[in-house]
Amino acid sequence: MNPRFEDYEDWDELLKYLLSDINGFEIIKQELLGEIETRTFVKEKETIKVGIIDKELIYIHRTHSETAGYNKYQESEYYHEFDFHPEKDYGEPGLKFERGNIKGIINELKNGVRGEEIQFRTDNKIVKSDVYIELEEIGKTKIYSFKTKNVGIFKRIKQFLNQQEEGKNMEKIILRFQDRFEQLRTE
Repeated sequence: MNPRFEDYEDWDELLKYLLSDINGFEIIKQELLGEIETRTFVKEKETIKVGIIDKELIYIHRTHSETAGYNKYQESEYYHEFDFHPEKDYGEPGLKFERGNIKGIINELKNGVRGEEIQFRTDNKIVKSDVYIELEEIGKTKIYSFKTKNVGIFKRIKQFLNQQEEGKNMEKIILRFQDRFEQLRTE
């Protein structure tokens, strides 16, 4: 049976139930960052960070130890008032604890993260990472590109040319999100 709206008082209570009680994530940190109440849940290599302001859900960031680009992308993502509304878009930041929003969040958790991250590495260090998400409406789409900090274009070209001279190749690694982020149970 799916969790019922009436059974929970707020986002904090529902998400603790879904993440800890049902899916075995451990709460490792609870803190107040400015006005945001945060909870950090961990299970193996996956971390889920939840942010709530004034009982409104601001974000659920799912990160994995192997997906540097997707993790970076998650830092700027947050919910808007009408994200799960059938007719309206955007609105103010945050989701009220209402039936339509609860259903939307439960569906997101059940569906998991779908897509992939393509990493380009040299000496086992990420030089570039491209993040693609699979959406039912449009299929696979690139949503983010991440490059190593403090490495300008000329330095990257020089590194590339040096690798070619030394016989090294840049390694391309494809990380499927479905293999790293589990689809969460909601009952």
